[in-house]
Amino acid sequence: QDNTTNILIGVIGFVVIAIGIFFFIRKKSNGIESIKKETLSMKEVIGFFQQTEVVNLLKANGNLSAIAIRQKQGNGSLKITLTLYDKKQEKILHCPHTKVYLVKSIDADLTQNFGDKDMIVVE
Repeated sequence: QDNTTNILIGVIGFVVIAIGIFFFIRKKSNGIESIKKETLSMKEVIGFFQQTEVVNLLKANGNLSAIAIRQKQGNGSLKITLTLYDKKQEKILHCPHTKVYLVKSIDADLTQNFGDKDMIVVE
C-alpha cells in the first residue's frame, strides 16, 4: 500500500507539473493558437490583412504596418505569424487579429515575397 501511495503521489505530481507547463507555454505564445496546415499561400496572407477589422485598425492608426514573419522550426516546418507592427513604438503587436500558422511549405508567390528575409511588410 505504501508503494501504491507513492506512485499515486508521483502521478498526481506529474499531472500538476504537466498542466503548469501547458499554461506556461500558452501564456508565452500570448494565447494565440497555431493553425496547422500543409501549405500557406500569399493569397491567404493578403486575405487575412483584408479582413474588415484589420483594415479598420490599419486605417485608424498610420503607425501600424501589416507584417508576416517566417520562422523555421526544428522539425523542418515553418511558423508564419501574421500580425501588426507599430512603427512608432518599434514593436510587434500581438492583438486578437494575430494569426499563427504552422505549415510544411509556402507557395511560390509567398516564397518570392520573403526572398532571403524572415519578415515582410504586406501593403
